Amino acid sequence: MTEEKRHNKHSQIRNISFVIPIFNEEEILSTSISRLLQSLKDLQVKDFELFLVNNGSTDRTPEILRRLENKYPEIKTLQLPEANFGQAIRLGLEVSRHEFVVLFNVDWWDMKFLTSAYELRRSADIIIASKRLQSSKDQRPLLRRIGTTLLALTIQIFFSYKGSDTHGLKFMVRNEIIPLLKECRTDEIIETEMLIRAQRKGLRIKELTCQVREIRPSRMPFLTRSLKVIREVLLLSRFLSPRISSRE
Repeated sequence: MTEEKRHNKHSQIRNISFVIPIFNEEEILSTSISRLLQSLKDLQVKDFELFLVNNGSTDRTPEILRRLENKYPEIKTLQLPEANFGQAIRLGLEVSRHEFVVLFNVDWWDMKFLTSAYELRRSADIIIASKRLQSSKDQRPLLRRIGTTLLALTIQIFFSYKGSDTHGLKFMVRNEIIPLLKECRTDEIIETEMLIRAQRKGLRIKELTCQVREIRPSRMPFLTRSLKVIREVLLLSRFLSPRISSRE
């Protein structure tokens, strides 16, 4: 018996809004989304919606998104005129309707994470797939792994964040997240800011192990993204002074 069938005997996954920001993904978009929907079907996920947020793409991504939306009733496409990761996340979460929201990437989604997170849905407000846990397998290129580590250490040192990772797949309780989202002021590191704010408000955050590998090059050069992250960390320090949450 497969892991998915064993899981289905115990808990029916349902009532989930999936959000995926999309930027210039014409090469993998159609195949990746079709495979994702097939995996959700195999897992017998019920009552779900999939928001694909076109984040200012300049290639054939908008055309492919229209075809996908016409083909699959679960898909709803959203459009941003210019690339802005933070706005893409905000838009997708704000229009979501279900009790739980899952952030996936077009090049990285994980059914094992989804099933494990769903089992923990009543004991956590945010569940993140951490690439930095000891038993996780991060098979991305060295530069990307270094970037993840440097950001995590910076957030831990300067903002007293207790988790090991802030960027990655997330399973969240929508009603807990939306108020936090309205307070966030960054874009490139909006996920990081959201988790810091969540910790300081005493929300329950849990981490799960994961496995990730690169299936296409990063959409932004490492140096360009690093400079954006540095600027936003400095911006964040103006709004959030370093301190430790009063609740465990």
